[in-house]
Amino acid sequence: MTSTASLPGAAAGPVEDLAPVIRRLGREERAEMLAHFLRLDEKSRYFRFGYPAAENTIRRYCEMEPVLEPVIIGAFIGGTLRGIAEIRPLENAVHQEAELAFSIEENWQSLGLGHTLMAEAMVEARLKGIPKLQLSCLPDNFRMRRLAEQFGAHVTRQTGQIRCEFSLQRPGKLTTAGSTAWQ
Repeated sequence: MTSTASLPGAAAGPVEDLAPVIRRLGREERAEMLAHFLRLDEKSRYFRFGYPAAENTIRRYCEMEPVLEPVIIGAFIGGTLRGIAEIRPLENAVHQEAELAFSIEENWQSLGLGHTLMAEAMVEARLKGIPKLQLSCLPDNFRMRRLAEQFGAHVTRQTGQIRCEFSLQRPGKLTTAGSTAWQ
């Protein structure tokens, strides 16, 4: 799935350069994923991994061979990967469930890129027949929590983290970048 979307609040200029291209990443694009993670500022890296992940830890993460194949959606701006949404199936789930994780480089935050990636992740999960998604974030990651709430997550506080659960089976409002549709 490849799409382009314009970013709300984006500066005036060549639209082609700022309009993100949203598409799935293949295994052969691990180098781009690694480069993206390494460009994350300290706070964004902390929010993504839940701890101050060192470069060698991030390298191992990008090189690992998962038991269950993830869906990784990238947001490319000007040909460079600037944001990622990951849908990783949970190995021990009784029913098919998956975990969501997001990362957006600091200079590209607060422009609607997270919203666009979340919308694409929801569509991908529904297409794969995943009935439930979960996302964990740190209590001070207010942007991620607000985004999850906008997409209908049931939010609970657990020890040291916020847990957001999305039920994709129940009828509800599916918000996509630039439109709202009832599912």
